[in-house]
Amino acid sequence: MSLLYDARLIENSGIGTTIRGQLRELIARKFDVRVIGNPDTIRKVLPEYSGEIVPFTAPLYSIKEQFRFPSPGSHRLHIPHYNIPLRFASRLSVTVHDLIHLQSDEFKSPIYRTYARVLLGTIARRAPCIFTVSETTRGHFLEMFPEARPRTFTTLNGIEHNIFRPAKDSSVQAFRKRYGVPGDFLLAVGIAKRHKNLDLLLRVLTGLWRTDFPFPLVLAGTSGKIPDYARTLFQENAVRKNVILLPHIPESDLPTLYSAASALVIPSKLEGFGLPALEAMACGTPVLASTAGSLKEVCADSALYFDPESEADLSASLQKFAESKPLRKKLATRGLNRAQNFTWKRNVDGMLRGFDLTGKAPT
Repeated sequence: MSLLYDARLIENSGIGTTIRGQLRELIARKFDVRVIGNPDTIRKVLPEYSGEIVPFTAPLYSIKEQFRFPSPGSHRLHIPHYNIPLRFASRLSVTVHDLIHLQSDEFKSPIYRTYARVLLGTIARRAPCIFTVSETTRGHFLEMFPEARPRTFTTLNGIEHNIFRPAKDSSVQAFRKRYGVPGDFLLAVGIAKRHKNLDLLLRVLTGLWRTDFPFPLVLAGTSGKIPDYARTLFQENAVRKNVILLPHIPESDLPTLYSAASALVIPSKLEGFGLPALEAMACGTPVLASTAGSLKEVCADSALYFDPESEADLSASLQKFAESKPLRKKLATRGLNRAQNFTWKRNVDGMLRGFDLTGKAPT
């Protein structure tokens, strides 16, 4: 059986990372996979792919996407996000990464909520095979759509271990010089949306910086822009002096960015998986993570946790981290070991079981 895979988001972070990881693994297995998307983009991102590309560039969440989505014909269709083509709902598999469009106040407008509930409800009723990227997301999905339980199972995301690994000291030093980052710093990435909770982190650090807290903060993933919801906090003198905004960082530089950081801090209120935590751990970087969403599922005993609703709890965790070199070393070692459990091979093995192509589908 052949697979038709919607790869329009292949260049994105998050979902795009999953697309790239799964397709590279399928290509390495010489699996019969065809992809949907922009041919030029796909050839650039996946030069090792020589199969058929079905040209299709309709925007996600659009009317055009629904009416013009290519027919899968005799192929099994996989959609790596919940924006499924409704008319093919009973013939596809789909990955649900999170329920943020139904959970976050940032997306509480009737248009967002109606669209998400209609498509996710259709998936729950009609899709033969539903993947979630964590047990946490699976639980949230089934709480809302319990009828989908027999067809829903978890395939944990993987990581490209040939890419995400501790960088050489020479590479780290060159990175520091190129981007102007100091020898020690905390890192936060992908914090543009309100549920990422950057404002909490800035409020806490503002107080700590007034007491000679030794770590400035580097923000990446916003292309050098301040998120709107945290903009007023940048009027604080302590914030302006201690926060470095990085421009767009290419994927090839991400492992060095993680390796250069003293720690990655993830203050999110919602997370469907938490790829940055996994990427940082694979690079030998300690992680401070909120207790929200799937982060404890991904990091297990390899992170220092805090309540994302409590400034006092985050402040205590940051001070504990700053004061204990043995703790930092322990977190780095545990993280490296933990990250080895997450591979695209295991992810695709679960995906193929779900397709019922190899072995019995999980229960």
